[in-house]
Amino acid sequence: MARGRRVATVALFGLPMEAVFGDLRPHDGLRAVRLRGTGRDAGRAKLISVTRALLRQRVRPGMDESEARARCPELEVRDRDMEREATLLGRAAEAIMVFGPEVEVQAPGLIYVEIGRSLDALAGRFGGRPPTELDVGQAISSLMNELGHDVAVVISSDPDSGRTVVAENARLSRVGVEVVAEEDGPERVGQCSLRDLFWTDRLDDPEGVLASRLADVHRELGLLGLERVEDLARMGSMPARFSDVERLLRDRALARRRRPLRQYWPPDALVENFELDHGTENFEPLGFIGRRLVHRLVARLEGRGRAAQRLELTLTYEPGWQDDFDDARLRPRSSKRTQLIALDFARPTRDIAVVFAVLREKLLVPGFVTAIRLEAQDTEPDPGAQLELFHRHEHRIEEAAGLISRLQAALGARAVFSPRMCDRHRPEAAWTAAPFDLEQAFSKPSIVRPPSPALFGLPFAAEPAEDRALPEVEAMASVIGGEEGERVPEEPGLAPPGSWPKPVPRSAENEPPPILPPRPGLLLPFPRPARSRPEGLSWEGRAWRWVGEPEDFCAEWWLAEPLQRCYRVAESSDGRRLWAFFDAEGALKVHGIFD
Repeated sequence: MARGRRVATVALFGLPMEAVFGDLRPHDGLRAVRLRGTGRDAGRAKLISVTRALLRQRVRPGMDESEARARCPELEVRDRDMEREATLLGRAAEAIMVFGPEVEVQAPGLIYVEIGRSLDALAGRFGGRPPTELDVGQAISSLMNELGHDVAVVISSDPDSGRTVVAENARLSRVGVEVVAEEDGPERVGQCSLRDLFWTDRLDDPEGVLASRLADVHRELGLLGLERVEDLARMGSMPARFSDVERLLRDRALARRRRPLRQYWPPDALVENFELDHGTENFEPLGFIGRRLVHRLVARLEGRGRAAQRLELTLTYEPGWQDDFDDARLRPRSSKRTQLIALDFARPTRDIAVVFAVLREKLLVPGFVTAIRLEAQDTEPDPGAQLELFHRHEHRIEEAAGLISRLQAALGARAVFSPRMCDRHRPEAAWTAAPFDLEQAFSKPSIVRPPSPALFGLPFAAEPAEDRALPEVEAMASVIGGEEGERVPEEPGLAPPGSWPKPVPRSAENEPPPILPPRPGLLLPFPRPARSRPEGLSWEGRAWRWVGEPEDFCAEWWLAEPLQRCYRVAESSDGRRLWAFFDAEGALKVHGIFD
């Protein structure tokens, strides 16, 4: 079913606070962010974002810092970080891309995403059913909260109406989701304060000319007694001096301004970092911060539709007092060092549990850590596994990949491998360790249809003919290229026409491989000597008797030490078996153990 255009407007109204104070409970305490004045106001600073605790102290955004300090002496104020805000805004937009590919980023803290045409495609995230617009809005709000952002979400038919409504909600600290139906757009926008209608975009108005003009118009309309957007919509016509902005304001007031979204393109690098104000040398705080970084990075990977084969974790730290400096001259300048930890996975993944489990296995505290950086390397497109109805093949692959990644992180990359056959005759050199091939290990077996009972007992060479037998080949059958009725000359060595089945000439290539004696499941790293006895051998204080026939290995005559061994199987009284051999000098050695 074709759906109309619906845009979710997401306002990160706490972004200035989150950019300055970090994402560890930035909205707690008596904190505020200031913007220093320029030009004639160079000596003044205004608060642009405050915590809820400051609101109870009657400190409001837009207040001078001096006045705010007079009301709350314990106030903690920091300068606004516009660059950090832009970085956080872009990362949040990457995560929101999972709800729709058409995303626009609008400073200082707005994100638009078109969700109307993506509702059916989002069914997999909502239990297999197409979600409602409210469901998607709540999912966006939950995702942003998990990433450490306080947001207000408004779903409407056009981005300008959404911005007007969300501006009012953000100004009044209405955290939540609001859905504005298409037919209710003009009425809902009309309930907003007039101030929420006078805004500009930095991309359209980089010099601020239109913003200054709209501020003048807002001031003059306020003198006329207009307070709400509906008051402006009811005006028959605006004064002639407002003609340059009249069409823009009326389209916004009547919720009829339609414009396309400007597509946001994320940067190539996928990096998440965190700087600790005081640093730590404890594992638990680093694990908590690492989980936040993993969650953010995985959300961005999911928004891009990609998965990472490798992550690189970089720790910036101060060495402990027990660590020596490489150069004594470095001590008066800086003692900071960095440690790189590689997180490799068995297959490209964006599973939070797998990534964090590998991170916990590899994370070591080298000293007093002051900064953490997590970067994704070797990313690949990953639209997601197509799950099947009757078996869990894809689930098994994902579960095995997570287990193998954790084993490799805990035991080392070489501890988990796949054996691969080599062209050697010596048992200890007949295989080599290769990287574990997960896809080959869990490859789907070809579907073999069981033989039908109707085919059992079909007459072949030695069985009498039945009514179910294949028809006999006629002696005068025609062949492609011959005239009708022309007999094809017989070739020597072929069976006469009419015989069934035709004999197949035997050759060495068609013969089945010979059945070899049993081989042990475990080969010792190096053959270990044993003591020979008349009826068997003695090894590790236990007597073993020979069973089966000996097997001679004679090969690799072209080497300096040819392979000349006589292998035998020895069995103990409790049923355990060994694989032992006599070498060319007659020494007896144990080479393997049977399961």
